[in-house]
Amino acid sequence: MGGGADTYAPFGELIPNLTQLALEYDNFSPTHTLGGLTQTIGTGWTIAALISYNCAIPQTQLPYKIGYNDNVARYYLHSALCLGDVLDSLGYTQVMFQGTSADFAATRGFFTSHQIQMRDYKYFEEHKLLQGDFKGMWGIKDSVIFKFAKDYLQAYTDSKPFALYISTMDTHHPNGFVDTQYCQGFEKTFQNAVRCSDKIINDFVSWVQSSRFKDNTSIIILSDHKSMKQDFFPPQAKRGIYNAFINTHFPQERLKNRLISHFDVTLLFLESIGISIEKFGLGRNPLHSQTLLESLGEQNLANGLKAPSKIYEGFWNLNKTKLKEKK
Repeated sequence: MGGGADTYAPFGELIPNLTQLALEYDNFSPTHTLGGLTQTIGTGWTIAALISYNCAIPQTQLPYKIGYNDNVARYYLHSALCLGDVLDSLGYTQVMFQGTSADFAATRGFFTSHQIQMRDYKYFEEHKLLQGDFKGMWGIKDSVIFKFAKDYLQAYTDSKPFALYISTMDTHHPNGFVDTQYCQGFEKTFQNAVRCSDKIINDFVSWVQSSRFKDNTSIIILSDHKSMKQDFFPPQAKRGIYNAFINTHFPQERLKNRLISHFDVTLLFLESIGISIEKFGLGRNPLHSQTLLESLGEQNLANGLKAPSKIYEGFWNLNKTKLKEKK
């Protein structure tokens, strides 16, 4: 949300648990405040942010220009090399949990194109797992999605390493969703949707930290983009993207007074599991060098991202080699 002295002012009181996690573990920030992860061109909505985090490239309107159709949706950025492809080559089992339909915004096509299984509303409905009070505003409420993720981890006995991706929705604009069963006594306001989400996420993190996975599992918590809630934030509030890296052991001297973008996070995912590289797509490893935001500045980077690119256009092509490998 905003920036302040070791809190997310002026709304730090709404996320006390997430603020504490960011302070206690690794967090990138521009000064001694939180929020050094900066939103730039092509990262400001959910699928764009997910692409940027995973592939270190932005989302543009290119697929609509080239003729958006079912094939493009099914093989979304199929030829781009993304985090999922790297982890798949290392033998990781990868699953994405979300409470909405993955058919929206071609989410299913993107994740499955990069070797990540989808468990969305349709999956849970088809497997007859939706029982009791499971509904949120946009599908399955977050507390139930985290329960499904917890059940998955408790049953996980494979010797292969895993990457679990969990998307939350309860704080989505316009008004959020307050899970009054999980957060009893909370009135239905946007502020309380944020407060309840803070509790739900923190409870899941606490569970993982007390589980058999606690010593060899990194936990990375990220906002996808800045909140789109209207008339809630003061006009002059400096707003960054929430980020916390738990069990990653990044060097503290490389975290403060920094400007990083979504693209740089791709390298931090890899760094968190012991893979240290300098560059990936538009990402630069902030633990080893300046990021593009730092070396070019926000405006110059934004101008570059707006420019046409034949390389970027090629990412929308079908990668036939990848299809053969899947067979």
